[in-house]
Amino acid sequence: MTVPFELSVVRIYSNNGQVAGAGFLVSQKHILTCAHVVANALSLAGTIVEKPEQSISLDFPIVAAKKLFKAKVVFWRPVNPNEFAEDIAGLELETAPPDTAQPAQLVFAENVWRHPFRVLGFPRNQYDGAWASGELRAGISNGWVQLEDIKQQGYALEQGFSGAPIWNEHLQGIAGMAVAAEMNRLETKAAFMIPTKVLCEAWSELSSIVHSETCTEREFPIFDQNLYSSCYKEIKKSGALLRVKAPLHWGKTYLIKEILDYATQQGYQAVRVDLKQAEKKDFDSLTGFLEWFCFYISWKLNVEERINKYWQSSLPPKIKCTNYFQKYLLQENQTPLVLALDDVDLLFPYKSIAHEFFSMLRSWHEDAKSYPIWQKLRLLLAYSKEDFVPLHNHQSPFNVGIAIQLSELTLIQVQNLAQRYQLDWSERQVNRFMAMVDGHPYLVRLGLDRIGRKELTLEQFLKIAPTEEGLYCNHLLSHLSRLKENSELEAAIRQVVSDHSPVNLDSTEASKLVNMGLVKRKANGVVPFCELYRLYFSARLRVN
Repeated sequence: MTVPFELSVVRIYSNNGQVAGAGFLVSQKHILTCAHVVANALSLAGTIVEKPEQSISLDFPIVAAKKLFKAKVVFWRPVNPNEFAEDIAGLELETAPPDTAQPAQLVFAENVWRHPFRVLGFPRNQYDGAWASGELRAGISNGWVQLEDIKQQGYALEQGFSGAPIWNEHLQGIAGMAVAAEMNRLETKAAFMIPTKVLCEAWSELSSIVHSETCTEREFPIFDQNLYSSCYKEIKKSGALLRVKAPLHWGKTYLIKEILDYATQQGYQAVRVDLKQAEKKDFDSLTGFLEWFCFYISWKLNVEERINKYWQSSLPPKIKCTNYFQKYLLQENQTPLVLALDDVDLLFPYKSIAHEFFSMLRSWHEDAKSYPIWQKLRLLLAYSKEDFVPLHNHQSPFNVGIAIQLSELTLIQVQNLAQRYQLDWSERQVNRFMAMVDGHPYLVRLGLDRIGRKELTLEQFLKIAPTEEGLYCNHLLSHLSRLKENSELEAAIRQVVSDHSPVNLDSTEASKLVNMGLVKRKANGVVPFCELYRLYFSARLRVN
């Protein structure tokens, strides 16, 4: 599913509250815009060489209009006609963006002649936004690409579009950033953009930022529409609890963000709690973890944190946390709060904390049956592992609510995804591709992405995919490292890849390999999930 690019657009304000221009989110904390937009916002000369130290005020007009955020300049390439890549600024948000904001999906292409584009900007007297469209032309000597408005009516690109992302309708992604319009000859309706390739060459860190984002689950293909419908229906129920279980890299985070986006459209508050954001010290004690938990949610909701007020008493930490929700977070707002806890299995190793935390979630869910205030809380739990913390049935949140199962992608889904990447494949070509990676969401998306970018052909992909020369190198090495840390698992996967029939493994080892996404169940045994894993682990583990 293509994320609407306008969810990435930001509106940048000057010190006097006027709109200075646009920008767009490229990661969960980084924004791209024009250096001259930043300079105008801070009343500085556009050619100033020193990186500005002042904070920039901005909002996300589509998802959180008028809610101001602050950002600092972390990359600065000022206006300088003598430079190949000029007029670029990178910003870093001081707080998390709205949960419904989505980083832009960048695309790279050399030949974009006559590709249709559209862009959302903020021209004079249209500070709520206005759309412009036209066709891309070709590059000029300074690396910019010319844009042309070919229609008679509507908006042409002008000053208020600077910094806005240019959506390439043909490639279905952001092809560059609007940077300048032809002001001396307005009848030409011409403008220019800095293409994504030049942006990444200028700001070297941008490539790693964008790569880490584009390889996450937020870009995974759309699931079956019935799955979405059932999730949307369930999240509207008072006191709902949804459990999303799937192997690593399977699209759990993608689905969560889709549900949160829907919840926000219903007027709900929505927060995704990413346990990877917690520091090691936050897991030292139950008190420390619950303090971080409450602080993180307050931060994501952009509300004042009042932890000291509720942590001063001698009450047990679970009751303090419950009071924080019941008497503050839920009490202060009449709308439901959808709380999505991603990768909750990261908490499993901390058994004493996990036991108390998950039993607390179960009690909140049960309280929704009797107390209206808890009916406003809707919980989503996403996890990969099956080896839960030992909990009594009446204390566990993993045996109540609705279980959401994410299946592997079907042939039709992969065909549709291939079309999204502009691959005009026959059914035979799709079958050859899937013979290597099957319906594994991460492997499918990354493979189609690289082939769609013309970085390699299908034949080249099939040759290098199961090797450390190929595009899955980091993914495969990560799995290999985990297997090497556990001799039982290493022996188990060695046995599986060496046999072409389902292998009966110890149930614990089989479950762990399923959770890793390396094998799937068949009959009473397991088989490698795909040929990629069979070939790679056979070679690396020297299976005869």
